[in-house]
Formats: sequence, structure tokens, C-alpha cells
Amino acid sequence: DRLARAGDWLPDQVQGMFMDIGDVLDWNPPNTYRYWNDRAVFHFLVDPSDQQKYVKKVRDATSSGSHIVIATFSPEGPESCSGLPVQRWSAEQLSSLFAEFCTVVSQTKYEHVTPWGSTQSFIGSIYSTDSAFQSLVISATRNWICFGACSAQQNSPATVTQFAI
Repeated sequence: DRLARAGDWLPDQVQGMFMDIGDVLDWNPPNTYRYWNDRAVFHFLVDPSDQQKYVKKVRDATSSGSHIVIATFSPEGPESCSGLPVQRWSAEQLSSLFAEFCTVVSQTKYEHVTPWGSTQSFIGSIYSTDSAFQSLVISATRNWICFGACSAQQNSPATVTQFAI
């Protein structure tokens, strides 16, 4: 429902943008993205082969100079979410998955307060596919889009791709 509402809102607010909603593991990136933001999808991938597929999708969908933001449950986070099992990650474990093509820019542990008032422990990581990191402003939006990858190239429309599990 949230993805559908975002899809209704976005085209009216941002000209030249469209949305592609689907399963990230089945997705074939149509181009490369400069910004990859996963606010709460990766922790639902509990099978190691699915986790590796996801990392490959991120690698294939980003290019030099891209920024990757991953927020997932920390080791102190819940063992399940929305009735589904989850994988919990330390900052070191998460970084090791992306180390082949990314450098760590920033990592932090934080407490997310759910709409129901409970708290969940997250690890937030920012990676760069370019060792010469340039300043990046990131603003967190609660309860909006669970996952997105954004691409904007000169003289072409921007793309927002969303996935849900």
C-alpha cells in the first residue's frame, strides 16, 4: 500500500520520474545508479545465496562515484519483523559483503521507533564506490519508501526503482 501511495505521489511532485516496483532479486538494472538506498529490505534476505544475489545487483547497478546506503537490523535488533524471519548484521559483517567494490564512508548504530512505539536496533552504513568520496547530503524519511535506487543523467529523466519483499 505504501509503495502504491508513493507511486501516486511521486509523478505529480517530480517531473521526469517514474517508478519500477518488483523483487530486487529478479530485477535487471536498465542502467547504473548514482545513489542506492535500502532502508529495510536487506535484512529480510536470510538465505546466503539471496544475500549474494543482492550484493551482485548492487554492484551491477552502481558505477564509480555511486553512494550506497544500507540500513538493516543490528545484532541487537529483532529476530523477526512483520511475521518474517530476518538476518541481523554487525557493521563489520555488512561491510565485508560490499568490500569488493565499496569503501566505508560512515556507519552508525541507531534505534528506530516504529509507528507502534517499539524500538528496533539498526546499523546504518554509507558506502562509496569511489575512494575519493565527495560530500553527500542524506536526509532520512521515516515510513515513506522502503527501498530505492535513483539515477539521474544529464538530459534524461530520473528513475526511481522500488522493491518490496
